[in-house]
Amino acid sequence: MTASWPGPSWPNPFDPGAPPPSPAQPPARPPSDEVNTLATLSVVFAFLLAPVGIVLGHFAIKDIRRRGERGRNRALVGLTLSYAFTVIAVVALVLWATLGNRQTGQPTAHSGATTAPGAAAKPSATVAAPPEPSVTPEGMQSLVLTGEDVAGLIKAPGMYVNKTWTQTHELQPGDSFDPPECTEAVFNGLTASYRDSGYRAIYGVDLGQHTNGFPHGVSEFVATFDNAAAAKGFVASAINHINGCAGRQLTYSHGGISGIYSVGTPVQTGPVTSVRSTLGTVQDNGRTTDVGGQHTSALRALAAKANVVVDVDVIGRDLGDDATTLVQGILGRIPS
Repeated sequence: MTASWPGPSWPNPFDPGAPPPSPAQPPARPPSDEVNTLATLSVVFAFLLAPVGIVLGHFAIKDIRRRGERGRNRALVGLTLSYAFTVIAVVALVLWATLGNRQTGQPTAHSGATTAPGAAAKPSATVAAPPEPSVTPEGMQSLVLTGEDVAGLIKAPGMYVNKTWTQTHELQPGDSFDPPECTEAVFNGLTASYRDSGYRAIYGVDLGQHTNGFPHGVSEFVATFDNAAAAKGFVASAINHINGCAGRQLTYSHGGISGIYSVGTPVQTGPVTSVRSTLGTVQDNGRTTDVGGQHTSALRALAAKANVVVDVDVIGRDLGDDATTLVQGILGRIPS
């Protein structure tokens, strides 16, 4: 007979047919009091380098489960902070890239200035204008046309240079003009025209023509000024003066011979302004001859480009727009 076993429903140790008792299980290991190191590092790196904090947080949770260490809450805090800082950084980067591209190339307001509501911002800095082209006194000689150039442009073969000028000129000895103020309407390069004009340097050439007929006479002058505005101002003043003589007669006298020019009205052709003065009668020692049918005239043409004034005079018969043509030829040599 086996003894009864008053304990729980385990096998009776007194029953010889009962299986042997199971070996005793070792006592469970008490949880560690140590906080997981990776959890702590996750919180630290959340502030230093958030992506690293995320990685450390995930490793910390796995390590805590495996080793039974404390620190799960700390690891969760590290993960939360790391993810939050990462999202903030990404959003800030996107906003910076978007707003930065929109503002690229837009002018900024002056430092300390206030802008009225709804008013567009004004540029804070002006772009410096490129320096305007200019010609030096040394470069003036290269602007005037040669005899061959002139001959080709006005179809007058045999043109040659017979005099050069490095200053303005007075009337020739024995010459007189009446009224004297209209002399400048017909002839170029005169001292009276350029006096007090502010020009800096002047260069000119006079050309004649080898021919059996009535020769062409050409005078080219170029003058430099401080700037383009001063050059244009001179041309405007000269044209205004010529307009004051339009329709009047200018009498030229020299050694008993005189001629009467009728001053025309200035005509604008592009940048060039010209005036034609026609020789009508000639008096030679008291004898008057009507030469109007010979179509003899004096043409004066002016223009400005850069800081240069071009002033040309042509005398001859059956002239077209010869003076304008020569001025245009010189303008083409002046830098833009």
